[in-house]
Amino acid sequence: MKQLKKDLQAISNILKQLTKKTETIAKNLGNLEKVKPAKRAKAKAVQKVKAKTTRKAKPKTVRKIKAKATRKAKPKVRAKVVKKATKVSASGTVLTLVRRSRKGIDVATLREKSGLEGRKINDIVHRLKREGKIKATGRGIYLKA
Repeated sequence: MKQLKKDLQAISNILKQLTKKTETIAKNLGNLEKVKPAKRAKAKAVQKVKAKTTRKAKPKTVRKIKAKATRKAKPKVRAKVVKKATKVSASGTVLTLVRRSRKGIDVATLREKSGLEGRKINDIVHRLKREGKIKATGRGIYLKA
């Protein structure tokens, strides 16, 4: 409770200091606003007097308009895009192995070359046959469709 009271007193002191600072800033702004119009009025009055005393017919000057030079577009330099190596799916590897073989490939060779387990190869071969991407030429031998 004592700590809370101290914190509130500290906050109130800070707020008092801030209000004093804002009041002094407001006074300074008021003084600046009063000074500026007086100077402007004097400057305008002096200009009017000068204009009245020195009224000569001045010939109007014609402004010449210069053609602006157009900028040539710089060729855009594109950064070389480096393609990330994408992982080939298991069915993709089996399909490429089947497509590479001219006479056909059996399941045992698929296991060796792909490094996949037997059941997984059987499932992939079944799925590829169903999709029509490969066909069976004999028992356990597959060719591209």
